Amino acid sequence: MLVAISAVGMLAAMAASMIVAAPGSATVAEKEYAVSFEAKCRLAPGMLNTAGDVKITARATGPAEVLSGEEVLLHSASVAIITPAAWSTEFAELGAVSITGHLTTLEVNATDAEPGTINVA
Repeated sequence: MLVAISAVGMLAAMAASMIVAAPGSATVAEKEYAVSFEAKCRLAPGMLNTAGDVKITARATGPAEVLSGEEVLLHSASVAIITPAAWSTEFAELGAVSITGHLTTLEVNATDAEPGTINVA
């Protein structure tokens, strides 16, 4: 199974409000950033070719503030993907007992950043 997801504007708020501490400086306050959205996906294009809405939640922890021009580093990041129940039925009908997939595109867009978009998959 191959699921490609483009999250326009996803995590932009994260990048827009973070700061990285200079060496030797005080500890920087951190917070968790999260975004949830739905993506229209196609299961096994050309084979099963089943369309469905996939629910996605992305989380990451990073600095609570950012100054213009500073580099941002997020950590403890995770992405949860919930697929439609009908997809499970299709796999069961094929005799599948486990499913794996690959996320090949997960674009993060940031305002006033260089580059403005980065694939974090």
